[in-house]
Amino acid sequence: MNIGSLVASDVHTHAEVSEHGAESLSGELKAGADDYFRLAGHHRPTVREMA
Repeated sequence: MNIGSLVASDVHTHAEVSEHGAESLSGELKAGADDYFRLAGHHRPTVREMA
């Protein structure tokens, strides 16, 4: 194996909305994340949408 020719990809996700629409974050945490990541008004994908 030629290690110099290897290509790697690292993926990390957090499922914030279940398949049934239940959110994993409390209102306060969601507001903080929206502010920090500038997500206000953006759609949060469900587990199925991410897959």
